[in-house]
Amino acid sequence: MMAASTAPLLTDWLAVGASSLTMLAAFSALIIAWKAPKAAARWADRYRSESEKANEREKLRTNVFISLMKCRSQLVHQDALAALNLLDVAFAEDKPVRDAYRSFIEATGESPSNYTKILERYYVIIEKVAQAVGMSDQISTFDVRGGYYPTVLGKFDEAAIADAEEKIARRQKAPK
Repeated sequence: MMAASTAPLLTDWLAVGASSLTMLAAFSALIIAWKAPKAAARWADRYRSESEKANEREKLRTNVFISLMKCRSQLVHQDALAALNLLDVAFAEDKPVRDAYRSFIEATGESPSNYTKILERYYVIIEKVAQAVGMSDQISTFDVRGGYYPTVLGKFDEAAIADAEEKIARRQKAPK
């Protein structure tokens, strides 16, 4: 009878390796199963937060557009002024809107004021905002420029602006 060999065989080493890998896989699965719900919850919270921010931003952009359209014939209306002042926030990443706004600001700073030029640049802002909010296929240039505002009220606005400019000019010329 022959004596049994005590040296491990290749199959023994393969069995040990397979067992070790199985144990490692089981521990990995346990760790993943323990951490996965927390990671999923963090991801869901981050996604919800980002979605809420995007929705709020779109709502702000839409409200600015609505205010500009509502006041398209009333440039000095309080809602128009508020909407203009929100352009930098609502359209921070929209270069055409920001450029149109800068051009408008430049026109309002000219002396003497050119109301036609200011109004023209105001309309350009509305058109760029319409494009930015995805309404340019439904709102045309004619729509932007064709808002209802009685002529007499427009004349009152122009007269009020001219009167204000005259008062400012007199005050600047007055001796101090």
